[in-house]
Amino acid sequence: MLRHEQDAEDAFQATFLALVRKAGSIRKQEAVGSWLYKVAYRIALKAKNAIERRRRKEMQALAACACLGAGPGRGCSPNSRH
Repeated sequence: MLRHEQDAEDAFQATFLALVRKAGSIRKQEAVGSWLYKVAYRIALKAKNAIERRRRKEMQALAACACLGAGPGRGCSPNSRH
């Protein structure tokens, strides 16, 4: 789900911290595996969405910088929204 090893490591650490915080509230010891899977999946999904949001914002900022550098009449209209 996560493409970079560092992102996966961060998700793993966040999952482990969630286990440490919530270990006492898991009633059945057999349920730990499924609980961990659900938590790890949600954490990885949130991380993936955050990475995608950050990339979109970076691309928008890059486009805005390129537009400002081009100026009106050189590839950027005065009505462009960035």
